[in-house]
Amino acid sequence: MERNRRGKLHGARCGNVGVLSGAPYGYRYIRRQPDGTPAQYIVNLHEASVVRKIFSWAGIERLSLGGVVRRLAEKGIESATGKPGWDRSTVWGMLKNPAYKGLAVFGKTKNCAPRPRVRAARNSADILKNGYSVIRSKPDDGIGIPVPAIINSALFLTVNEQLEENRRHARQGRRGAAYLLQGLTVCGHCRYAYYGKKVSKSAAKGGAQYSYYHCTGTDAYRFGGIRVCDNKQVRTSMLDETVWAQVIALLSEPERLKKEYEQRLTQASEHSGQTADAERLKKQENQLNVGRSRLIDSFAEGLIGKTDFEPRIRVMTLRLAELARQRVKVKQATENQHELLLLVNRVEDFAAAVTERLSTDDFLMKREILRALVKRIEIYRDEIVVVFRVNPGNDTSLEAGSDKTYGRSLPDCLRSNFSPLRRTGRLLPDFHLFHRSSCKPHLDQLYNRAINDSGSNGQQ
Repeated sequence: MERNRRGKLHGARCGNVGVLSGAPYGYRYIRRQPDGTPAQYIVNLHEASVVRKIFSWAGIERLSLGGVVRRLAEKGIESATGKPGWDRSTVWGMLKNPAYKGLAVFGKTKNCAPRPRVRAARNSADILKNGYSVIRSKPDDGIGIPVPAIINSALFLTVNEQLEENRRHARQGRRGAAYLLQGLTVCGHCRYAYYGKKVSKSAAKGGAQYSYYHCTGTDAYRFGGIRVCDNKQVRTSMLDETVWAQVIALLSEPERLKKEYEQRLTQASEHSGQTADAERLKKQENQLNVGRSRLIDSFAEGLIGKTDFEPRIRVMTLRLAELARQRVKVKQATENQHELLLLVNRVEDFAAAVTERLSTDDFLMKREILRALVKRIEIYRDEIVVVFRVNPGNDTSLEAGSDKTYGRSLPDCLRSNFSPLRRTGRLLPDFHLFHRSSCKPHLDQLYNRAINDSGSNGQQ
């Protein structure tokens, strides 16, 4: 890996585009030829014309990212993957890519320590696979590689100044989190996030202002005019009250949590009892190693032939590998048992540290408590599942503005007391603590018309 990294750095300094990960939209990558011709970017005339239009709309006509996306849809221009709709993040990445002005950059991103997240992104693991996060590097940290230019540098500079101005205006209009569960809700079917959406005054019933949590997958304009999900929207006030009541009910009865963890501890102990203990496995492994050494010595001294030696040594090798796997399982079971024991010992302290703040009416304090305790809220068509997390670490304090509960945790799923429709009795794995009957939705809840779910494969 180190030699590969040094080789890529050397190739980037020499101006070799082969170190880049493919060609962006508007170019075609030509790999190195057998006759020694280096790799190069070739301009795709059709895609290059689209790139020029996008930069012209954003830099000269001063359209926003949403305006550019709508203009592309109106003209029927498909994306690089052949989709009828473009994503705003895709357009933003194109407008920020210096390759279009004739200078591709190697090293635009870099790795850093894992950054805290409210919840995992769509279709990604809860725990980072590689143990690091990827962030954008400073503009001066990259290595420039000359490539054919599609636009001039002045237009590229104008577009980036416009993007910076749009960013400043967006931050000025931002008033912080407007919804209690913002960033925690996710659709249980398409796995896109739910977001808060206020009902307009003209459509509101009774003149009262209220809002709903809305699935991103039901927004047709994000996916080229076709919705990928038909999940229902949920009234924000009802979901906020229900989740907060579940938090209070969970922490006001720590004995139920302790009982659940003790049950898991018992199950882990029974499972480890069925498996051979580590000492006996170690003894069997030593005996096999001694027998294997004697068999090799016998073969070396000519006491046994090759036909007898090969099958016996193969059986011993397989047996040693099986014992090694069993030892790993026993070690893992022991670690899980130790972790569960820590959770059982600290559950009362954890509940006591949080219960003191449950009577607060402060919106920010409630939000901090929910972000510390709730891992995610999965909204299905006929039920809502709240997934809690309890950190087995030593720090159980909850301070406003702190994120001390990120990291490895053991979640607990609870069924909510409210579901958009009636419950269907779908059972979760062995993480749920409560299962209560659901109630009917509010009469003023707005329903989407039934559509064909073309982009979802059902529950995941």
